[in-house]
This record gives sequence, structure tokens and C-alpha cells, in this order.
Amino acid sequence: MSDITLGRGKVQYKEIAGYTALYFILTNKLGANVTYSGTTGMVTDLIALSAYKYDLVTGTNIDDDSQASGDTGTKFNTIAGTITLIGHLSTDPFQFDKLQAGQYSIVGELRNGKAKLFSPDNPIDITSLKVLHGAGEGDLIGATMDLAGKADKLSPYITGAVKGSPFGGLVTPSNVTVVS
Repeated sequence: MSDITLGRGKVQYKEIAGYTALYFILTNKLGANVTYSGTTGMVTDLIALSAYKYDLVTGTNIDDDSQASGDTGTKFNTIAGTITLIGHLSTDPFQFDKLQAGQYSIVGELRNGKAKLFSPDNPIDITSLKVLHGAGEGDLIGATMDLAGKADKLSPYITGAVKGSPFGGLVTPSNVTVVS
């Protein structure tokens, strides 16, 4: 049995990172269209798809939570978070509204260059949307959204992801078209 506390009584973190961008993949389920490593469980390939990139405000948090019942052995995995997307154009409110209407799997790009695929088996819902219209100079234009989803397992990392290229380490990285 491993000791994740390294004998110190508190979990020790090797890295502290936050999300810098999210990539929304419009789908109701990726499921069989994702290839996983048999030894690490990491995502090694995806089918041909488009991923819509949105930059994030610093401090965005997404929780990937796993709970199990000792009585029944049932396992529950949930994904939740409040995110703030940075907008740039006058058409962004229209795009944000379209985001809320769809069902997505989401790839989160971390500040340390790693990437996670959230909820490949079940879509994540955008449960609320607030478009931000700054009135003064330097005010934020973008959107704040609440995310909620259920997953069959904790969100896997994507193999070979590097800063600015979360899909670069896939077996066929050309399968993913990033739309900014």
C-alpha cells in the first residue's frame, strides 16, 4: 500500500498549477472514440474532431471528485466548477450562448503544460451563464459559467501534452483541429 502523505500527515504536492485554457469538444459522448494507454490510463489518441479554445482568467477551478459507498461499493464521480472565459470580440456573447446550448467534453490545459480530458463518457452541462460587459477601461469582457457533469471515472491526463499544445503528444495529433 502506498503512503501519499510521505509520512508527514499531509498530502505533498509536486506541482501547483491552474487552468489557462479550456477546449470545448461538442459531443454527447466521446466514449469509444478515445484511446487510452493500458498501463497508465492516459489518453493516447482521439478521433477527428474540433476543439474550441477559450482562454481563462487566473484562478479558475474545476473539481474532479470521486466518492464511493462502503455499503454498496457504488462509485460516484462528479465534475463541477465555475469558470471565467475571456472574451475579445463583439460576437463573443453569441458564441457563449451557443456554448450553453451544447453538450461537451472539455479538455483543460494546465499552467504546467499538462492537459486533462474531463468527462469523456458523459457530457458536461453548462448550468448557468453570465456574460460580462465591462464599462470602464480595463474591465473584463467575457463570461462566467458554472459547469456540472458526471463521469464514469476520474478525468484522465492526455499523454505528451505540452504548453500551448495539449493534443501534440497524441498518436495522431492532426485529428484534433483547434478553433480559437
